[in-house]
Amino acid sequence: MNLGLLFGLIAAAIALGAFIPFFVLKRKQGTLPPEEERRQLIAAARSEAEQIKRNADLEAQRLALQTRQNSERELRDKRSEFDKRKS
Repeated sequence: MNLGLLFGLIAAAIALGAFIPFFVLKRKQGTLPPEEERRQLIAAARSEAEQIKRNADLEAQRLALQTRQNSERELRDKRSEFDKRKS
């Protein structure tokens, strides 16, 4: 066997040995460890829960204001009707 070919094969083996772990690790980097994935899911759930709570608070405030305005309008109408009957 030729000495140059032997060195070439050795160099190729070293290169493959260096790059195979790189590709394996790169593929595994796409998936998170279970603990980290759990943390991210919990953080996302908390964030979503806070947003839902804020939206519910805003809707409750809107309904309270609407109820108050309706009550005031009804009271004003009844007072007006009462004043008309009284006069």
